[in-house]
Order: sequence, then structure tokens, then C-alpha cells
Amino acid sequence: MGSSNSGDIVVAQAPPERWGAAIQLVLSVRPYIERMRLIHALWVEAPGDAHESQFAGLFEARRGQTMLGAAFVMKQPGRTALVYQPRWQAGAPRAVEALLWKRIDQFLADEHVCVAQEVLPVFAADDALRAKAAGFTIDTELVYLSCDEEMYPESPPGDELTFTPFTEADEPRLQAVMDATYEGTLDCPELNGVRSSHDIFVGYRAVEGFEPALWQLVSRGGEDVGCVLLTRHGETAAELVYLGLVPSARGRGYGSQVARYAQWLAGARGCGTLSVAVDLRNVPALRVYESVGFEEFDRRRVLIRILQDGRRTESA
Repeated sequence: MGSSNSGDIVVAQAPPERWGAAIQLVLSVRPYIERMRLIHALWVEAPGDAHESQFAGLFEARRGQTMLGAAFVMKQPGRTALVYQPRWQAGAPRAVEALLWKRIDQFLADEHVCVAQEVLPVFAADDALRAKAAGFTIDTELVYLSCDEEMYPESPPGDELTFTPFTEADEPRLQAVMDATYEGTLDCPELNGVRSSHDIFVGYRAVEGFEPALWQLVSRGGEDVGCVLLTRHGETAAELVYLGLVPSARGRGYGSQVARYAQWLAGARGCGTLSVAVDLRNVPALRVYESVGFEEFDRRRVLIRILQDGRRTESA
């Protein structure tokens, strides 16, 4: 993947023997629980043969054998990436940050990433400014909500909507209905049309804990009107990763019915908790989830950068 340098400072992939030190530096200002969760996912949950690809985007700036700074990019399916911006040691030259951002740019271009994002604590104002200066021009908040099994319905709600479990043969049908649900969306509307429906499908399909039975196509009178996608986290927790309705099905109370079905489905699969993340600007969705028993437990600031074919764009 190459390297860059400025004088005697070299920026390159961190070698395996320094993965731990580099990750610790990158995450040094993140909350303890977040650090432990990511480190556990990278070293414990991931198979050993995946480590090399996982750390392909872990870069260090060094002078000789001294690490001056580090940054991390996690490439994800569907031409997306999660960025952890550069961090540096006290007293490191100012050039370190710029060199690490340049290396991030190169990695995103080499990997043909379309959408890169950084998820920050809501109070991380300085980090948000640095991300914006690096081209992360979409700035919003995600609201994280959850409910437990006490709020689940005892039976599938309503008779007006039909829920059909996803099969691999349904991929074109699901992509078509997902495309339709993005029209007029209030969840990060700036991303509408940036990626192909295939890339979006691949991204959801690759989420850890995917089970076809937790994906449902929603129809009414034989016509597809939406979809709801859940994934499992461990044995007892589920996440609602996407719920969408086509424009003609909105405003009829169907959102609450689909959310209730998601709760019932989570319970039927033995998941005692169900969580969801919603763009703060999507007030109708927040009202729907709150009306069926979801409660907020966290917020995060999300900075997003749109690239086309690996090239940085200034739109958005």
C-alpha cells in the first residue's frame, strides 16, 4: 500500500508487532467502554486469518522506530469505511496530523470507498472540526434507542400488512423496495443516490449476526410497501438495522405496525432487547419508536464524507 514521508517522518501501515500500541493511541480519547468493545471485536471475536485485512487501514507515523501518531480506517462491505481520525503523541511535529490524513485519503481512494464516516461522542467538538477540515461535510446526530421484551407484543400485530421472510431469491425484490423507501427519507438524506442499491444490500447483508429469518418484506394487498431488517448481537440482543416504507404507505400508522412486528420477531428469536439508531432529524421515526416503547440510551455525532469512485468530492 506504500508509504509517505516528510523529512524524517514516515507514514506506513503499522506492522503486527505494533498493532496494539497503534490502536491504543488511536482510541486514547474515546470512552473506555468503546475502546474495549472495538479491541475485543478486533482481537477476540474476529478469526485470526482476518487480522491482516482488518488492520490494512491501521497507519502509524514514525521517526525511526518511535511512533509519533496513528490513524485507523476500517473498510466495510458496500464501499463504506469507518474512520478513526489521527492521534499523536505529546510533542509530535504538527506535520504528523496532515501526513496521516493524507494516508487516509490514499487508502479510501485505493479501496474505492464511496462513503466514509466517523462516529464521535457528541461533546467532541474539536474532533468534529478536524473531520470537517478533512472533507467530512455532513454533520448529524444519531439517537440510539432500545426496548426490552416487556414491551414486545405477544402476537404479530395487525392483519393489514403481510410480512414475508427474506430468501436469497428475493434480492432483486428487496433492492427494488429499498430503493423506493429512500425517496423522501429523513435518515441522512444526503446519502440518497450516492451508492447503488446493490452496494447498500451488500452492506446490510454483511452485518454481523445476519439471519434471513430476521429480514422481512412488507406488503399490503399483494403490493410491496416496505421492509424491516434485524440482525442478532450474541444470543439475547437484536438490532433493527433498517425499517423503511415507500412514500405512498407513510402517514397511515404502518410504521408503528412494522416496529411492533420487529419487536415480536426479536422476541420470537429469543432476543430480550432490541435497539435502533435514528438520525436526530427524523422526527417522525423517533415518534414511532417512542410510541411503541423504545427509550433513548445514547447519542453520537456522525461526520460523513462522500467520495465517488474513491475520489474526494466537495459536494454534500
